[in-house]
Amino acid sequence: MIRLLFVDDEVSTLADLRNSLSEYEGRWEMQFATSAEDALELLEGETFDVVVADMHMEGMDGNAMFEQVRTLYPDVVRVMTLQPGQHKVILESTRNAHRYLPKPLELGVLEEAVAQCSYVRSLLDDAALRELVVGMTNLPSLPSLYTEIVRVAEDETKTFRDAGAVVSKDTGMTSKVLQLVNSALFGIPRHIGSVEDAVGFLGVDTLKSLVLSVKLFTQFGSVKLRGRSLEQLADHNLRTGLFAQKIAAWAGAEKEVVDHAFLAGTLHDAGILILAAEFQQRYAKAELFAERENVQIHQMAEREFGTNHARVGAYLLSLWGLPDPIIEAVLLHHGPSGYPGAEVTALTAVHVANAIEHELTHPDPEAPCLFDFEYLRTVGVDGQVDGWLERCRELMAREDAA
Repeated sequence: MIRLLFVDDEVSTLADLRNSLSEYEGRWEMQFATSAEDALELLEGETFDVVVADMHMEGMDGNAMFEQVRTLYPDVVRVMTLQPGQHKVILESTRNAHRYLPKPLELGVLEEAVAQCSYVRSLLDDAALRELVVGMTNLPSLPSLYTEIVRVAEDETKTFRDAGAVVSKDTGMTSKVLQLVNSALFGIPRHIGSVEDAVGFLGVDTLKSLVLSVKLFTQFGSVKLRGRSLEQLADHNLRTGLFAQKIAAWAGAEKEVVDHAFLAGTLHDAGILILAAEFQQRYAKAELFAERENVQIHQMAEREFGTNHARVGAYLLSLWGLPDPIIEAVLLHHGPSGYPGAEVTALTAVHVANAIEHELTHPDPEAPCLFDFEYLRTVGVDGQVDGWLERCRELMAREDAA
């Protein structure tokens, strides 16, 4: 049975919540605390799976409390409740909360969020994955340049040009970012000569994603892959990110989902870099057998390692403290069926974008279908896939013609 701890210093709000949650007593075991301090005391003596806490409380607020929970009890799922319109709070607490839910809490939304968080953590709490990760010596840390851009983005006194100026101090990153944004895929109508101009067109969130992706692929620059170069893998991830960004927008998703889709798409194969770098011979063996048996590499890696690159990549992003929707999209981009939820998310966009990118760049009628239509029917977008495919084909044609 899932154990939840609810924290809110508004006694009447907590009492109303307790009453409305009575129907869940057979499925959830629940405790309630009226302050962050009381909640931390309960956590010290008992085990909880999920903590749901209000952001704005007297004394220690939800973010400060979750910072301690993240350090002391990293396996606990942290869900923060917010009044509508408090987007700045989300920026401030991205490393401390897994989910953000609006107040007043809707029980159906809460139930889905708990199910989603629990599902993802059950997949990452895998013995084979833990055993593999323990033996790794080269897990990358979150790039300092990325965190510096995040700090600038959170500062209300700063503008997008300040974020561009941070990147401009890194000559190599500046060159790579300008090379990418001037590609035809981005569709910017004129040549971009500075990072400040680039972020003006693309936005800070896209810039952050590019920086994180470029840094990761640069760090693993010596990785050798069978049948493709590291540059080709990087191009695949960038195109997948761009397609995912477009698909989320075409599906009418909110800006946050669109931004998450781009970042998750550009990082969805991060686990390949880690496996190929840490276990070069074993991963090369998996690649060889995948080629011989005409199956996807993630399936053969599962046989070789007991886990796959999607789980390894998601594990890395969880260590970095990236938002749960991004981790979910990376973790499940090959097989989203079973994920609890019927809305378009970053996972939806990245799953479709990855399949489309493979189909457009490696057309093979004998290749297995990469679209999980059972999941896409659940989300209600299975009828839109062909249209998205054609629109992405047009983007690719524009890139090829440039």
